[in-house]
Amino acid sequence: MRPEYSHGIGCARIICAIRSNNVGTNGITNAVMIMHIKQFVGGDEWDKDVPNAIIFAVDNGAKIINMSFVKYQSPQIQWVDEAVKYSEIKGVLLLSGAGNDDVNTDSVISYPTAVYNDGKRASNVINVGASGYDSSLVADFSNYGKASVDIFAPRVNITTTSVNNEL
Repeated sequence: MRPEYSHGIGCARIICAIRSNNVGTNGITNAVMIMHIKQFVGGDEWDKDVPNAIIFAVDNGAKIINMSFVKYQSPQIQWVDEAVKYSEIKGVLLLSGAGNDDVNTDSVISYPTAVYNDGKRASNVINVGASGYDSSLVADFSNYGKASVDIFAPRVNITTTSVNNEL
């Protein structure tokens, strides 16, 4: 596993871990399929790559897309908006990470966002922040926002699998 793939693979491991084997963690279900798409390698998520990845995933059967990245500029946001609208029409859920910069995203816009450039809101986007050790608390690094972050999920000290079946 190359370092630039580690985050996406780590997310997949949490989702797909074998259940009820008394080793480590349990995945979300016994029957899950992952389509791993790397839309960028090191650097920035280009506005052309984000919609291309969304459309490719939708056209190839994805039902849920994890977009675990944040950027604070999106010069071609209309391209991303069109892909989000396409996924919305096709009934695909988009999970968007809130970000890890301890920023109030009600005040500082981050992308991707559930709000289209025209001000309308996508019905298929859930923006997820990170909770800390106590599930009622926002992790000290997580972006947050009463209007812009929909839910917080555990992100600190998560047990998962590792390469070659090693813990």
